[in-house]
Amino acid sequence: MSGLKFGTSGVRGLVVDFTEEECHAFVTAFVESVQDRGFRTVLMAGDLRESTPSILSMVARSFQANGYRVIHGGFVPTPALAWGCSELGLPGVMVTGSHIPADRNGLKFYFPEGEILKKDEDVILSHYRKVKGKSLSVMEGAPVPEPVDLASRFRERYTRWLGAGVLSGLRVGYYSHSSVARDIYPAVFRDLGAEVHEFGRSDVFIPVDTEAVESVDFLHRILREEKLDLVVSTDGDSDRPLVVCEDARVVPGEVLGMIASRHLGMDSVVFPVSCSSALVDSGMIAECHITRIGSPFVLEKMLQCLGADSAKKTAGFEANGGYILGSAVGNLKPLMTRDSLLPLLAYMVTMKERGVERASDLLSPFSGVFNVSGLVRDFEPARARAALEAFASELEKNVCFESLSGLGNCISKNELDGIRARFSSGATVHLRPSGNAPEFRLYIEAESRTSALRVLAFFEDWLRAL
Repeated sequence: MSGLKFGTSGVRGLVVDFTEEECHAFVTAFVESVQDRGFRTVLMAGDLRESTPSILSMVARSFQANGYRVIHGGFVPTPALAWGCSELGLPGVMVTGSHIPADRNGLKFYFPEGEILKKDEDVILSHYRKVKGKSLSVMEGAPVPEPVDLASRFRERYTRWLGAGVLSGLRVGYYSHSSVARDIYPAVFRDLGAEVHEFGRSDVFIPVDTEAVESVDFLHRILREEKLDLVVSTDGDSDRPLVVCEDARVVPGEVLGMIASRHLGMDSVVFPVSCSSALVDSGMIAECHITRIGSPFVLEKMLQCLGADSAKKTAGFEANGGYILGSAVGNLKPLMTRDSLLPLLAYMVTMKERGVERASDLLSPFSGVFNVSGLVRDFEPARARAALEAFASELEKNVCFESLSGLGNCISKNELDGIRARFSSGATVHLRPSGNAPEFRLYIEAESRTSALRVLAFFEDWLRAL
């Protein structure tokens, strides 16, 4: 197999590995995995990476070589592609590398009912192994894919749900960068009555990671200078939200998910083990289910919950804030993939409904626990495995990283996904290799932001020194 592989969501790899042969093999494998469902048309879209148009072209030719009619939704958010698949009853492919660096890209596969699950990945890989190495039969002079306006369909989903004027009086900053939502989300906010200040547009792809925001000072400065109520944005393919408050706090993605769930009246929520313990402690949602990290695992548990009691309103989200709506809310239909627009809107509507003057006022139920996350880049899989072994060894010795004063003894350990250790000081340290790129993620909880940042800095240095 090439350098392309399934991560926590979709096939990822270096751009140089997305050859005509590899695209054809994965497309053909996907086609063969759904051949008994009678599909003959596929929907596709992409993000704003420089490599995306050429990969889209290879994907389109490969589908056409398999006898498929191809509809092109343009350059739109991943959740817009998923919504289009649902509305049109079609399978789909999103060409995106999400938040990872520009030298990488990816393919995300969709059914009309939502993104593929882990079991579907296994089926695709099985077909891929059979297809790989066979002669390439891409059509010469293949017809241009037919266009469809997914942006308008996705925009209408939310304006129809909330109605004009619901955000009236709110001053919203939108950090455009290279987000594929940059022409859609500000329009939605304006449709709903908000005053929007757009800034930071870039023609060069910027790998914004909503779990490790590197531009907080810049975003907060714009917020102050323009007298905004909050600044919002997304990652590259716009399935992860970002909110910066007036006090320079970045709202943790899982907190956005919990606030959205309460606003939407959910009975149960599903989230991964990397999320804060404050979610359960907040009491916002009575029934909480914890899974491994990755939207396919969250989706699988959501489907179990919905199968057990379809009347129970269920949603899921990740630590990055990507929100999965499993149950209808009024005329807002379910969308079984990560969405960033819904939690952003829920946060702003909640501000308006409660009449709060500061975006940070919504964070008071979570004030007892401070969460920060970090990212160490250029961390290859072998090195990541060694790091986890070293962390486990240190915990086993119970020396508790004595050079980090105040951490205390390890009182519990969870190895559901990476290693999550809780210490007697109340701090929690969760170390986990990324499933999408050669990176190592860190999730820290502590009794104060100062303590959380100190612990994060220590473990970032510790990892780099290994």
